[in-house]
Amino acid sequence: KEHKEEALWQKAFWMIERFLMKGGDESASNISSDKLFPATLVSAFHHGDDSTRRMAERILRHLNKMPDLSSTLTFTK
Repeated sequence: KEHKEEALWQKAFWMIERFLMKGGDESASNISSDKLFPATLVSAFHHGDDSTRRMAERILRHLNKMPDLSSTLTFTK
């Protein structure tokens, strides 16, 4: 059952990611206005398999709901 659930999440996230990439700012605004969706993505990011985590992370970054840590790191001596 868990494997089928992961496959369903991956298909759903794949479709949403494609929609965001091709739909522009209005699509991102419509998707991000759903209050439960970011929480669902965060849950998938924390509990999903590697593929699901990567997809959730990309969508969160696209929606500006996840900080890009690589751009905020500073190294000091």
